Amino acid sequence: NIKKQMTLNNTYTIENYSLKKILNEVDTIITNINTFRSKHKGYSYDVKLITNNNLWDAEITIKHEK
Repeated sequence: NIKKQMTLNNTYTIENYSLKKILNEVDTIITNINTFRSKHKGYSYDVKLITNNNLWDAEITIKHEK
């Protein structure tokens, strides 16, 4: 369940996963972002983990700094 919000920055939301699963998903996304950043300079990202009762959500925001 990955959602993308169209804003000035790109924000991807992963919702309702166990902690282990959400950390694996975030790790995969960060690996992909770092591969992209090695070829395209000026990008940064923030990761926010949010507890959702017994499950977890994550928000990954990718920013382009010119």
